[in-house]
Amino acid sequence: MRSEQTIFNDLATLCKSKGFIHAIAHFWVRDYFVTFKGELKPDDMTKLYLRSRLVRTELTTLIGLMMRAPINFALPDPSVLNDYMEQSKLLLDELHELMIGTARNILAKSGNVALNLNQNNIGKIFREPIFYGGESAYSFQYRDLAYRKYCADSEWLLHNKSIHLTVGHEVCRCIGEILDQRMTKTKRDLNGKPIEPNLLPGFIFSCKEVATRINKPIQAVRAFVEAFTLPQEERNTNFESLSDFNQAYAFPFIRQGRDKFLLLQRYGLLEAFYETPFYWMCKDDEYSQTAFRNRGAYTEEFAAERLTYVFGKDSVYQNVEILQSNNKTLGEIDVLVIFGNRIIVLQAKSRK
Repeated sequence: MRSEQTIFNDLATLCKSKGFIHAIAHFWVRDYFVTFKGELKPDDMTKLYLRSRLVRTELTTLIGLMMRAPINFALPDPSVLNDYMEQSKLLLDELHELMIGTARNILAKSGNVALNLNQNNIGKIFREPIFYGGESAYSFQYRDLAYRKYCADSEWLLHNKSIHLTVGHEVCRCIGEILDQRMTKTKRDLNGKPIEPNLLPGFIFSCKEVATRINKPIQAVRAFVEAFTLPQEERNTNFESLSDFNQAYAFPFIRQGRDKFLLLQRYGLLEAFYETPFYWMCKDDEYSQTAFRNRGAYTEEFAAERLTYVFGKDSVYQNVEILQSNNKTLGEIDVLVIFGNRIIVLQAKSRK
């Protein structure tokens, strides 16, 4: 059995091949786009549940490895494109089987799991379900909650990144609409052509057309897009193993020209909008503690709001102090719910 690093290195070499971005585009269309005629039927959705389908973490891994070198946008011959896709699938399946096998071997040797598993082995066992697990939220939740999450940080974002939160929200929505229409047209234009189709046009947009659609200054749109585009001088060089941070998660846009960008994964953009700005602020030594406080306050306030919606205003309490009989404070509960003979205690952890 080959090592994980050897498989990863082979995959990295493949992803730097000429025109490999077209293979990624075909994977996205094959595994995530649903096409139908007339009325949408259950059978049209079947492909979303096939075991052969690549999950988003696998596709983001391919994008991240591709970003480690200058991206070549030339369309490969059909045979080469098919080979890219077949080799990618084989290597990704080999990685998956290795993770499963590692966990299986550890469990087989451990006997009584509760007694014999050490911390290192637990990590190895959970790598597979974490990497191949489901999404944490719906895409629209990331988009809509990003504004609430960073509302208290809006001045920092505007001053340091020229980002308007309301513009960012509109840009995310608008790009989704543009690419839906563009991919529909791309597929329609290519329908029936004998050659392997070029699907990249279905992923391309410009800041100018977004600005026109949402009636916002192009400078504000460009600032948002540029903030989530990997700087040209960077090559995701620290992504050297599957456990390393992959910058494709933080920078979902790919630059092809001065005002020509690709977005291969829309969910990734919305997740980045929700997650990434916090890490920008953490790098600012003068602002990092404020960012932590704002993050904790957002978590607490949002949780209290949702719990109130479920249990009622009279059952939900915030910032509850726990006192001894001599009024000595033992601790604090961020959000407390009292419901019948049960209580729910929530502690908001700004550091996750």
